[in-house]
Amino acid sequence: MEPSPDSNDVHRRLILGGLVGNAAAASTVGASFLLAKLTNDVVGTSLAIVNVAIVPVIVGLVAAWWWRKIPMGRGEVALHSMWVCGIGLVGAALAFSEGVLCLAMAAPLHYGAIALSIGFGHRIFGGSGDGVRVVVLPFAALGMMLESRWAPPPGPEVFADEIRIHAPPAAVWPHVVSFAPIAAPPDFWFFRMGLPYPMETPPGADAVGKERLCIFSGGVVFKEKVVVFEPNRRLAFDIVEQPPDPELLGHFETHRGEFELRDEGDGTTTLIGRSTYTLHMRPHWYFDGWTRHLGRAVHLRVMENARRLAESH
Repeated sequence: MEPSPDSNDVHRRLILGGLVGNAAAASTVGASFLLAKLTNDVVGTSLAIVNVAIVPVIVGLVAAWWWRKIPMGRGEVALHSMWVCGIGLVGAALAFSEGVLCLAMAAPLHYGAIALSIGFGHRIFGGSGDGVRVVVLPFAALGMMLESRWAPPPGPEVFADEIRIHAPPAAVWPHVVSFAPIAAPPDFWFFRMGLPYPMETPPGADAVGKERLCIFSGGVVFKEKVVVFEPNRRLAFDIVEQPPDPELLGHFETHRGEFELRDEGDGTTTLIGRSTYTLHMRPHWYFDGWTRHLGRAVHLRVMENARRLAESH
C-alpha cells in the first residue's frame, strides 16, 4: 500500500491535477479543430470531443488520476471541482473569446460533469471503485458522444410567447411596428449582467421589403427586412444581419421574427411573438432550454412595452 502524501505533496498534486486536466482537454479540443481543418470538417468539430459535455469529463478524469493518492470525500470533490471548473472557463474566455454570459450558461453543466468525473475517477484510480462505477462513466461519455455525432444536424426551430392586452389591435399595432427607446429598466437577470436587450425600433418599416432595425442596449443592432405587413394583424421580418457579438457568434442564429395580433372581440388583443432560430451548441437538450429562456425575455420586453403604451391611451 502506497503511503499517503504529505501536505506539500497534496498541494502540488492538487494544483498539477487541475492544470494538467484542463491542458489535456484544451489539447483535445485543439486537435479536433485541426482534424476538422485537415479533413474539411468530415471529422473533427462534428465529434463530441468539442462537445461541452465531453471536455469536462476529460478534465475530471485527468485531475482524478493526479489526485488518486489524496484521500477525498464528496465535499472535497465538490470544492476542488469549483476551482478546476473556473480555470477551464477562464481559459475558454481567453483562448476562444467566449462571452461571459455564454460561459455562465455553460458553467453548471461544466461543473457538474467535472465533479462527477473526478468523483468516479478518484474511486477508480484510487482502487476503491467497483465494477459498476468503472463501467458507468465510459458509457455516460459514450452517450454524450453519440448525442453530438448522430443527433440530427442543427435546423431552424420556432418558439412563441403571448400576452393579453386590454386594448384593440388598432391601438397595439403602432407599438409593434416601431417604438421609441423603452424607458423601463431591464428586470431580467441576464440583462442586468450585461446581455444586450431590446431598446428601440425606429419608424419607417411600414411595407414589405422595407428595412427594419431592432436596436439593443450597447449599440447592438439587428438588421431586418419586412416580409409580411398586414396592418393590425401580422408583422414578420427576416434577420438579414446579426451583430458580431461574442455571445452569438458560432452559437446561435436568428432567422425570423414575427408578431401576430389576435382580436378577441371584447376590446382586447392577444399579442403573440415568434422567433425562428438555429442553435449550434451541444448538447442541444441543455442549451436549447437556455436559448428559449433568453428569447422569452427578449419577446416579453418588447411585448410588455407595447402593452403599457396601448393600454395607456
